[in-house]
Amino acid sequence: MEHSKLALLADGTPIVMQLIGPEARDCIRDGFSSLSRSSNIHRFHTYKKRLSERELDYLVAVDHINHLAIGAADASLDGLRGVGIIRYVKTAQDPAVAEVALTVIDEYQHRGVGTLLYDALLIEAGRHGIKRLLNRVGQDNVAMMALLKRYGYRRLRIDDRSLVLMVDVPDAPLSRPLAGRLSSDDPHVREGLAEHR
Repeated sequence: MEHSKLALLADGTPIVMQLIGPEARDCIRDGFSSLSRSSNIHRFHTYKKRLSERELDYLVAVDHINHLAIGAADASLDGLRGVGIIRYVKTAQDPAVAEVALTVIDEYQHRGVGTLLYDALLIEAGRHGIKRLLNRVGQDNVAMMALLKRYGYRRLRIDDRSLVLMVDVPDAPLSRPLAGRLSSDDPHVREGLAEHR
């Protein structure tokens, strides 16, 4: 993802996606604070009251190869409010395998943000030699399992109360190509993102 991408949700909401790094620290903290208890548990598999400074250090310590993160923001709002984030981290055991974490704030769930982010992550994963994505999903997280079903997940195992689901990174472009969902590489969007960092 060389540039910021502007995509439209089905309801017409413009969503900007871009690779993120240390500049997103405050946005990640704010997004975490806005999660409902249910969304918090779905993301962390237990209720987490706050993100520590050490955890925030880790979340923004990306190199966009072994640890990559893509953020989504609502471009229709002043300040480009962050609405979702997805990341992968390559496993130490096999660099062709990476673990995925996806979070979308509550008011933007079930609107297509998660699918946009997952499509974008698959493209970036393929560029960096990743063949398989591991997704740890709570057994009651019906929405995430429905999203992963689009990608033909395979269930590997059950850890505690979570399912570990594998998604293969396609060699060929996605059957629902990200490029077909993007409306522009808008320089004004990139300038706006820079202003609000």
